[in-house]
Amino acid sequence: MFVWNGTDYAEEGILNIHAEPDITVQHRIQNTLALEKGVYKLQLRELDEYTSHIDQVKLYAIDYKGKWHLCPLTYAYHNELGKVTSKLFFDDSKRVDLEPTEVIDLKFAPSIPPSQTAYFIFEINGYNRKTPGEP
Repeated sequence: MFVWNGTDYAEEGILNIHAEPDITVQHRIQNTLALEKGVYKLQLRELDEYTSHIDQVKLYAIDYKGKWHLCPLTYAYHNELGKVTSKLFFDDSKRVDLEPTEVIDLKFAPSIPPSQTAYFIFEINGYNRKTPGEP
């Protein structure tokens, strides 16, 4: 996963969705996630030789009291399949395949002002059949 830091996409890390059935993973974003034209931008990239099957994505802004605020998904664009927003909105088994070298651009609307945001949690539901421990 990569996050927009205000000047470029910064590598955030690998999301461990290696499982046979769908799995939900929550990842606390470590890099700066900056607003650009009123939205938060993230990218999902398949960097190895496996295919990930993505069912749902969410972004939460966590305030300084620890309350979670859902940032609505406003846009999802797959570089081969086109617009896939509706497929990533629900946990409904309507998955988007992310094959090697492919990218999904995501945009989320803010749910609270940036000044009230302590950090962000990205949540993904899906799977990748790669076995943990494989190179």
